Amino acid sequence: MIRSAVIEACVETIVECQNALKCNADQLEVCNRLDLGGLTPDIEFVKEINESIKLPVKVMIRGREGSFIYNEVEISEMIASIVEFKSCDIVGFVFGALYENEAGRLQIDMGTVYKLCRAAAPYPVTFHKAIDLCHNITEEVEKLKLVPDIRYILSSGGQPTAEAGTKMLIDMQKIGKPNIEIIAAGKITKDNLDSIIGKTGLSFFHGRKIV
Repeated sequence: MIRSAVIEACVETIVECQNALKCNADQLEVCNRLDLGGLTPDIEFVKEINESIKLPVKVMIRGREGSFIYNEVEISEMIASIVEFKSCDIVGFVFGALYENEAGRLQIDMGTVYKLCRAAAPYPVTFHKAIDLCHNITEEVEKLKLVPDIRYILSSGGQPTAEAGTKMLIDMQKIGKPNIEIIAAGKITKDNLDSIIGKTGLSFFHGRKIV
């Protein structure tokens, strides 16, 4: 493995956390229900990780499965979760929010992003793979650059896998610099990781089977 890369393991159990530590992952994204794309984890689980696993922890904030279009009640619940997790030893939050424009195309809901980022401050934020559902991904990266707390974007370049989205990932990183780092994600495993590092030239990589 090319160790100049930062390896983020996506986890939902203590066993997965222990394996990530053993296999030299650099950090964890902690979720619940990865079979549903990842939901907000239980705070007691995050505290357990803090006590037993000595790796930096980012927390997913997503209250339900399905679309990333949230109503005001759901946004308030996400903010409450963010505030609660600030009592834990974490290094950042992961979330995303979209809306459907008049043409029926998905775009980032910047109003909601600003609300959530204000709640998350001063912690850095990763905008998650909801961006891959947007009609014009590079345009959305330009928007996220305007939000100081957005430090990372998790993406497969709008494709089913990071390997298929290589060109878009490279374009996204060119646009995001120097404000934002793109974290490549999407079927990245320990077997194809080095190849994807070489193809993208990115510094951050994410996956459930990445270690």
